[in-house]
Amino acid sequence: MRAGCARWSVRSWSVRSMLTWLRGP
Repeated sequence: MRAGCARWSVRSWSVRSMLTWLRGP
């Protein structure tokens, strides 16, 4: 797995988590 790909995956997950958190329960 490429480091760049891993970084993108982590970033995507972070953004997704943030959006979910903003939405609330």
